[in-house]
Amino acid sequence: MFLIGLLSCTLNVLLIIFVISNEYYSRKLGVPAAPTLPWVRKELITLLKKHKKEGEHIHLAELGCGWGGLMLKINQNIPNIQITGFEKAPMPYIFSWIRCLFYKNIECLYADFFKEDLTKYDILVCYLTSQLMKDLYDKHLKDSSSDFLIFSLSFQIEGLIPAEAIKVSGPVPIFIYVYKIGAIQESSNLPQDTSLSH
Repeated sequence: MFLIGLLSCTLNVLLIIFVISNEYYSRKLGVPAAPTLPWVRKELITLLKKHKKEGEHIHLAELGCGWGGLMLKINQNIPNIQITGFEKAPMPYIFSWIRCLFYKNIECLYADFFKEDLTKYDILVCYLTSQLMKDLYDKHLKDSSSDFLIFSLSFQIEGLIPAEAIKVSGPVPIFIYVYKIGAIQESSNLPQDTSLSH
């Protein structure tokens, strides 16, 4: 009985630490470590397949990879892909790192993506706030000469017109915005109004 009580008490303490830590870092970083909704994941994977040429090897970065679920789903559905996930909240990072430990083509980094050279990736996947997206673009991507795609879930980049805005229907409807950066942006026919895209 003593061991059961001790184990129960330990688990409760760990749960409290987990909840407090998660809440603290959600507030500190300005983004909660929330998993991507299943119907959004499915549509994102469809879009990634659409933009990936057959046989092409791509390097994708998820900025704020949370619990690692989206990286694993992308890896299961898209061949010839290298995935790097960035996470700053300790608990989600540890969980994500463990989940991805045995995949040679997935790495999970405990790092601030604002301090990284993001132009070396072919695709960036983000589920960040509008302000973070604006900061990311203005400070790190605006003057880039590299060609890459940004898939932003829910939030647009202020002042930049997306090449596509896909409304994902479901219990909670969400838009996925696709941005083409660099030379590929210049050659795109960008829509002037994305509010009605489906």
